[in-house]
Amino acid sequence: MQYGKEGNLIIIKLDLNDGILESIKEVCEKENVKNGIITSGLGAAIDLEVGYLKGKEFVKMLYEKREEIVSITGSISQEDPQLHVHISFADEEHKVHGGHLFSGTASPMMEIFMTKLSTLKLGRKLSDFSGLRELTIL
Repeated sequence: MQYGKEGNLIIIKLDLNDGILESIKEVCEKENVKNGIITSGLGAAIDLEVGYLKGKEFVKMLYEKREEIVSITGSISQEDPQLHVHISFADEEHKVHGGHLFSGTASPMMEIFMTKLSTLKLGRKLSDFSGLRELTIL
């Protein structure tokens, strides 16, 4: 993995076998990103575990084959869970799938673009309705 920063913009380039979420967390730690936005991303990945929220539980699916990343987006907050990431990807028949990203590995590469927030603070608060720690603006 490699990354570069210009102002509050951070560009991450994942290489073969780099973990997607692990790499984002590593950059957040190195660059002291406590609050931010994952604005976009592209590339390809394998072993994508994604979820669909059904009631208060996630129904998860694992996509082991290489998939073409169409989009990745999310929020970074100073409270757990730090990352809330969704991903869309296309299979070899050009069918698009996606959902909440639980894990995945770049194959052969990915590009991720994120913005570090300077003054806006993001948190999480448990919602009785959804059962999730939802985003709050602090």
